[in-house]
Amino acid sequence: MTDWNEEIAPKLLAGWSQLVTDRPDLFLDKANEDTVSDAFKSRLEGRFDGFEIDTDYDRMNADLRRAAKKAVLGTAVKEIFPDIVIHVPGEDDLRYNLLTIEMKKWNNYRLAKDLLKLAEMTRKPKLPRKFQYEYGLLIRFRPTGAIGMAKLFHDGQSLDLDPESLEKRT
Repeated sequence: MTDWNEEIAPKLLAGWSQLVTDRPDLFLDKANEDTVSDAFKSRLEGRFDGFEIDTDYDRMNADLRRAAKKAVLGTAVKEIFPDIVIHVPGEDDLRYNLLTIEMKKWNNYRLAKDLLKLAEMTRKPKLPRKFQYEYGLLIRFRPTGAIGMAKLFHDGQSLDLDPESLEKRT
């Protein structure tokens, strides 16, 4: 298992800090979540050796996506496209699927579906979903660029992170 506080949180925080320094306009101009996700992705590239970083990644074909979405959200049928994934494309094994991230603006209160998605994507696989991510992360960012809230998911369970360090609270 990859150690969150030692191996992942510092890389994410460095990428976020670089984003806030390089592109404060994204937060001041109230850019949408997809734009911020894409800019964050570009600041993460090169920080996770051996992994690719993708946005809105389609892990499953359409039928499997619908089935997974039904499992997560009951009767709602909609594709699952995480905002950012850190993975080795095409691999199902947990060691190749490090992290899936959902990004939300501070004033976006529609978190329930994202929380359910992150819990499901980090649970042990069950058909039709053959893969599992080691970690899931929800980031809510403020208009200043500060991270206002961060939740970590592992094995389908969530815990709050320190928003300033992205480390697990002890």
